[in-house]
Amino acid sequence: FGAWRANDALLADAEQRAQWEPLYGRPLVVHGVVEDAEIRGVQTRLTVGQLRAREEYLPGFLRTTVPRAPDLGEGTAVRLRAKVEPPEKAGRAVRSDLSRIFRRQQVFATMGFPDLQIEGAAQPSALTRVRLSLRDSFLRHLPEPAAGLYSALVLSFDKDLPTSLRDAAANAGISTRTV
Repeated sequence: FGAWRANDALLADAEQRAQWEPLYGRPLVVHGVVEDAEIRGVQTRLTVGQLRAREEYLPGFLRTTVPRAPDLGEGTAVRLRAKVEPPEKAGRAVRSDLSRIFRRQQVFATMGFPDLQIEGAAQPSALTRVRLSLRDSFLRHLPEPAAGLYSALVLSFDKDLPTSLRDAAANAGISTRTV
């Protein structure tokens, strides 16, 4: 059963990636919603989902790096314009483990420093509103570090996990669950 599911997942990935193939290597305008914004100094690494280009919806996610902007965060609607590349051609040579991570995260495209236009805050889905509401309840009603731990483990809000608990988990070898 496991082999059948793995094969089915590979076929689904191949079908989704096939939709991106004609777009690789070409300049493109892509509209989407920021799913993750990781600040790295003066830059922000974005994972963008709900992608649309040429009036077509595209599967998976696009990863790019842009200059840091105060209005840029999760849920922000953006317009990106640059050359689209497959993840394995992302600037420098991508390690094979990073390539596997991209596949697992369904990142099918990258853009190198695109022109960025912020189109506004996206309306969060009903599921996102429930997750945020539960997170707020955890943080309001539970003492630390329990609030951060529940928020991280149950709702995947890793940033709520206290640094001391994150370090202790890493030292104990369970960092894959909490970091």
